[in-house]
Amino acid sequence: MSLRSLFTASTLGMVLALGSLGPVDTARADVPGFVTECVPFQVGRGYHQRCTIYEVHSDGTRTEQGVYHIDENGQWYVPNE
Repeated sequence: MSLRSLFTASTLGMVLALGSLGPVDTARADVPGFVTECVPFQVGRGYHQRCTIYEVHSDGTRTEQGVYHIDENGQWYVPNE
């Protein structure tokens, strides 16, 4: 492999890696649809997330549609509330 092709390949890899670090588009509250918001909370020595699903209406109001939790292993579960 020549030095030029090695430089091109490493430059391309660096550009792709840096591009993946860019900001991810998030849902805005003024766009009708569904939005999920997750908040961490402590359970014993670990942390879980409480996620709430909201429906966003065309006038900007939100109504709660559901709640679920995510444990420290990424497993989703419905809380017993």
